[in-house]
Amino acid sequence: MNPLASKTLPSREISYHYCVAMFMAQQFEDDLRYILDSAQHYGLVDELELSKHEKRKFKDSAELLENATWGRLVIALKQRVNLPSEKHWEILDAALCDRNHLAHKLLVQFDYGGLTTREEEKIVQVIHEMFLRLWTAVQIIRALKRSLDNKTDHIDASIDKLFQECGMESPKTRKRARR
Repeated sequence: MNPLASKTLPSREISYHYCVAMFMAQQFEDDLRYILDSAQHYGLVDELELSKHEKRKFKDSAELLENATWGRLVIALKQRVNLPSEKHWEILDAALCDRNHLAHKLLVQFDYGGLTTREEEKIVQVIHEMFLRLWTAVQIIRALKRSLDNKTDHIDASIDKLFQECGMESPKTRKRARR
């Protein structure tokens, strides 16, 4: 049986808004991985400890960081970073719920062939609201990323100065690849 026989594909409008929302989710996840990896690399946070289950799946914390779910990454962040307000964590948690709904449920719950214009507009509005929550979460993560980059730039400048004072050439790159 053809899996598309009972449902048609979403419209271009729905697809576009969906893609933009998922792009925001991917930006969040990518920046979160960068924060945890760089902060760990510079010794600003403890290395991630793997659970028994994670030890069976991953060889070390670097592999865990590369492959962990968004939820696991947020847990790691909560264990290592203080945010100015509990509201920030609520925003990140809501964004996680939105991302999971987008990734696992949203598109398959509708029969797009039978949608009215008004129903399609409602779907687009729901996706847009998710996008806005994801965008807000990305702004929080990007602020953390800027703060981290400022700290690591300061560390690098201090190391460069120390090498100069010792009459040695400073190592060329210490930073992890910025994403």
